[in-house]
Formats: sequence, C-alpha cells, structure tokens
Amino acid sequence: MSEAKLILIQLLREVNRDDLDFDRLEQLTHRNVSLVYKLLRFVNSPLFAWRSKIKSVRHAMTLLGGEELRKWICLLLVAGLGSDSVPQLLVDSLVRARFAEVLCPKMRLGQKKASAFLLGLMSHLDALLHRPMKEIVAELDLEEDLSNALLGRTNKANQLGQLFELIRAYDEPDWTRAAGIAQKFSVGMVDLLTAYVQAVEWADLAAKA
Repeated sequence: MSEAKLILIQLLREVNRDDLDFDRLEQLTHRNVSLVYKLLRFVNSPLFAWRSKIKSVRHAMTLLGGEELRKWICLLLVAGLGSDSVPQLLVDSLVRARFAEVLCPKMRLGQKKASAFLLGLMSHLDALLHRPMKEIVAELDLEEDLSNALLGRTNKANQLGQLFELIRAYDEPDWTRAAGIAQKFSVGMVDLLTAYVQAVEWADLAAKA
C-alpha cells in the first residue's frame, strides 16, 4: 500500500475515536498535500456558506466541528482510497452515506447519524480497495454494531445492521424486502423515495466539490 493510502488509513482510525485529537489530525493531514487540497476544496464548496475565509487546515477543522469533521474526513478518505477505482463506486458510497443519515431520524435512530453516515460511506470499501471487507474491518477501530453491519452480521438488536439491510434492499432494488424492513420502523415507501432523492442530489454536489 502506498504511503498516501497508509496516511488515509491512519486518519480513518483517528476520526473514529471517541475524542478527536485535532493536533494529531492536523499533523497527519499535513503529510498529504493532496488531502489538504481536497479538504480545503470541500470546506469552500457550495455545501457550506462560511463568512470567513479559511486560513489554515486547523481553521477549517475548527469551523466544521467534531461531527461534520468526522463525516467529511471520512468522505475525503474514501474518495482518496478509491482514486484508482471506478468513479461510480465513489458516487454510490456517497449516496448510501447520505441516504443512511437522512433515514436515521425517520427510524428513530437520530443518535446514530454519524455512525450511519460512516456505514454507508464504507459499504463499498472492499471494492474500492480490492480487499475482503473482513480484513478491512479488522484493521479499523470501529464500534461493534458498525463492524457487524459491514460484515453482514445482522440481528434485531443491531439497528445499524437493519438500516444497512434496508439501504441495500432499496439499492438492488428489492421493493418487497425494502418495504418489509421499513414497515418495522413505521417508514413508508414515499419517505424512502424522498430520502433517496435527497441523497442523490447531495452526492452529486459532494462529488463535484
């Protein structure tokens, strides 16, 4: 694995810790000029509307805040990891990430929004890295429910796993299966369609940022 990808893996580990270490994140980011450029481009994209100009990587991180920083760095990491892969996989990852995030409040999983976003974003990581998902998950310090969801180990107690099953069913598309899972959470097909359209529109913007 190239040095650039090793740095990205280190960053992915850092943003999944309970307490973000901005000093550590800044040091790692500065080791990858391309990543700095991408981060600043995203922060200055139409998705945000900052009144002040970005002065530094640390300034950009501070403006984003913990949750948004975690989400956006993960997005940048997956985009970087997939730089030599099929671009459509990156777009699909973005759609799944935003789709999962938008569905969380509707499924009474609002406290899981950050994890849901990461779940969707990492769902194609095996194809992007050309490696088994089991190996990838073993290298990362992820919460148990998130790891199990990525590995397809779903049960009634794992709400992230059920959310992932719903997203995949809608992707296929398997309307009957998607409707069955959604019904358990009192989510209608119209809600699913609305959330999916929002996700596609957001992913299109993010991919161009």
